[in-house]
Amino acid sequence: MEVDHIVYHLHSYIASAVAYEFLMKLISDIFHKKNIKTMLTAITDAIEFMNINYANSISLDNIVDASSLSKYHFNRLFHKKMHTTPIQ
Repeated sequence: MEVDHIVYHLHSYIASAVAYEFLMKLISDIFHKKNIKTMLTAITDAIEFMNINYANSISLDNIVDASSLSKYHFNRLFHKKMHTTPIQ
């Protein structure tokens, strides 16, 4: 009887571990997709700002402000997506 009790708890533990792993993966995937959408929106907002204000004197800080990202993060993402810097 004691062995059955141990096996039952072992199966419960394994089921719990599998469920936990599944939920963590699901949360990670959802966050990653949301994060990608947010980053693409930020780059799109910056490009739209540049298109609207191309005739004005705008700085990198103005463009970064339009993206709502940090300057470092914006520059890295912009270069990755556009294969150029925002000032070029």
